[in-house]
Amino acid sequence: MTISNTTNEISYSVSGDDYAVPFKFFANAELLVLLDDVAQTLGTDYTVTGAGEETGGQVSFVTTPVGTTIRIVRVPPWTQLVNFGAVDEFSSDSFQEVCDRLAIGLINAIRRGGTTHEEFDADDCRIINLEDPEDNQDAATKAWVNAQAIAGTGDVPNPDAADAAARKILMATAASAWNWMVGAVPITEAGDAYKMLMATAADTYDWYATIPLPDAGGDDEDKQLECTGDAWGDWAWRGPLMPNLLINGGMDVWQRNTAFAAPNSDTYCADRWIILSDGNGVVDVYRSTSTPDGGRTSIQIDTVTPNKQFGILQILPNEDAAELIGQKVSLSFFARTEIGQVVNNLRSAVLYWDGTADVVTSDCIATPWPGSGSNPSLVAPNWFYATDCTPTNHALTTSWQRFKLESMTIPPAATNVAVLIWVDDDDCVANDRIHISNVKLERREKASAYVAQKPVDELARCQRFYHKSVLQRFTAQTIMYRHPVPMLGTPSMTTTAGALGGITNIGYYQDAGTPAAVTHTADAEL
Repeated sequence: MTISNTTNEISYSVSGDDYAVPFKFFANAELLVLLDDVAQTLGTDYTVTGAGEETGGQVSFVTTPVGTTIRIVRVPPWTQLVNFGAVDEFSSDSFQEVCDRLAIGLINAIRRGGTTHEEFDADDCRIINLEDPEDNQDAATKAWVNAQAIAGTGDVPNPDAADAAARKILMATAASAWNWMVGAVPITEAGDAYKMLMATAADTYDWYATIPLPDAGGDDEDKQLECTGDAWGDWAWRGPLMPNLLINGGMDVWQRNTAFAAPNSDTYCADRWIILSDGNGVVDVYRSTSTPDGGRTSIQIDTVTPNKQFGILQILPNEDAAELIGQKVSLSFFARTEIGQVVNNLRSAVLYWDGTADVVTSDCIATPWPGSGSNPSLVAPNWFYATDCTPTNHALTTSWQRFKLESMTIPPAATNVAVLIWVDDDDCVANDRIHISNVKLERREKASAYVAQKPVDELARCQRFYHKSVLQRFTAQTIMYRHPVPMLGTPSMTTTAGALGGITNIGYYQDAGTPAAVTHTADAEL
């Protein structure tokens, strides 16, 4: 017999137990049977009849299969076990079997490969002498792929003499179209070193915008190249990413409470943040879990008294403000309002105090507040806006937005620095709401990204100014205590039981008394 067709597999929709195999196979194990592409086990899942028959055979399932598709694939072995002895009588049947096996093996090798017989498996061999591909599913040679990577899409024209003389640029002028065009490229000269090639006008190129070399081993280490203005040549090494001089900019720490109902103006709420308002009891203040990306909490402020302005203030102590004096600074923060509780505009500013260091007037806004569209007057004679600080409206939406004030200068006369963010609207109604978070003040012309501190580190920074401790006395004797961290100065302290003495910025003691749970607070705020 002959192998008259190249069929080596067949597929059926699942229907019953028995499925015909319309091609020759020599052994039951030469059939791979798949149910929905899952290989089945001979003897366990199915049986085979008809091995060696010219017309094929049959696969019968032990139990009716549950699925969609049956696929039967001929997978002959790569071995040939027929041996013609030197003096044996020639057997035409044996010779025919050998020929049939060779034909079946070649069919299988050419048409299928791999473990699932859905791919061609070259078995780590190279395929050579391929034509360049034409159709989408054609194989591609290395040379053809390299050519496409270099040329992009489309043919790349060779430069002619005019193109070479003009030193033109190769550009994609349309989809899959390349041309030598758009003006001459000037040859670099000694003075052009470290410049960038830029289009300075239509079809005009020049070496422009000198890039300053970083000062190796000097102040430029770890800085980044930034455009510092609107002109082409305004480039400088700026940075690096600077630390946040504000404490609790992410509004994570709330030692005093997490909700404040109608507090007086000039009252601390979130640690290090003071509520200022046009009168007392103007707002409610809450710790909120609504945050921008990268944040954990925010300060939520709800209007209580209509038609009043309000804001938040943080004053830096002299030891932190010192590095900003005479320097460029930038301020950035995130804010949003809420649907049906809309506040339209915020404003922000960086302030400085030129009086005695750390002896500041925290209620820094002069009354009355100015109303919408104007910046508040500051309490004389020591509060001022930073040089080049021009507060403008930050229009709020119900989504978190980042707002920035940049390139301000703290004058040499400053002793303390502060950040003020306030509501510009003077027509708020009850329950209008804002959220503020991720506030950053840094010694840098351009604002850089906010990086959240670890909560435990932020708490320790806050406890330098204020801390509350709940303690258990187990003895009636005098007890010595240490503050969690050294405080900014000698704090004022209160206790819920007994008397405190020996108070310094390092620690204190409590007089002898009845053992009990007591709460101590220490306040060294500015």
